[in-house]
Amino acid sequence: MHSMAVARSQWSRRIGYHWLGPRSESGHPPRRGPAAAGRRSPATTAGPRPPRRGPRPGDRLPDLPHGLQARTAGTGYHLLLTGPHHLWPDQRIAPVIRGREHLISVHRLGAESPWPGVAQGLVRPDGYLGYVAHGLQLKGLRAYLNRWLPS
Repeated sequence: MHSMAVARSQWSRRIGYHWLGPRSESGHPPRRGPAAAGRRSPATTAGPRPPRRGPRPGDRLPDLPHGLQARTAGTGYHLLLTGPHHLWPDQRIAPVIRGREHLISVHRLGAESPWPGVAQGLVRPDGYLGYVAHGLQLKGLRAYLNRWLPS
């Protein structure tokens, strides 16, 4: 069993625990898992017409609006839909997530969103965005889900 060694210093008390384990050549702690490659990870995809502002695929989901990270902290994937609620009826979403309902939670954010206008984002279980697109077209999201979460 491998354990991580951490220490508390006066400086690290302000920001949390300090990593004492192995470090990369640059001196930083190693990153692991799908988020390791960030925006260049194969598990991140920008859909057609990605939003010009806001977080992009491979970015950690910001806590904007306040409390968004808490709502998406559970296990599984979280589909974030922005814009007026009437644009995202269940009939539009159901065919895309069919067979994955137990893995994906749907959140209709309305105007309180990390992206302006109408957009969609899929948060992976590690808290990073795997897919982001602008508009109502769900074809790219369906392709992403078919690749990474086959039903």
